[in-house]
Amino acid sequence: MSQKDGQLARVAILEEGGVIGAQAAQFTRQVIDQVADRGYADDALETFITHLAMAGQRALDGVEEEGYDSRILEELKAEEGYDRALGLRDSMLCGCGIPFSPTEQEFLLVHILNLIG
Repeated sequence: MSQKDGQLARVAILEEGGVIGAQAAQFTRQVIDQVADRGYADDALETFITHLAMAGQRALDGVEEEGYDSRILEELKAEEGYDRALGLRDSMLCGCGIPFSPTEQEFLLVHILNLIG
């Protein structure tokens, strides 16, 4: 099974189980098309895709999570790959129609840094 097929199956399970709705699932599938089978580690991709789907649903439900401490955010900016991760995150979220909070965007950035790390 390809990485893409595995991640699509994961999203289907989350959607069929009622954990995420159709809009979050569709958005996650679009991102899978962008990132799967690009040489990323399976465990990092799995974590990222699961978080992305859940974050999308939280955003749609209006659920706010507590964010990172400002010191951690500053440390992230010094990470190698930060600019690349920021660009990937922004391209994924551009026009997605889901109102991701700044906190969720920070969480996604951390997962993308782990993914590309």
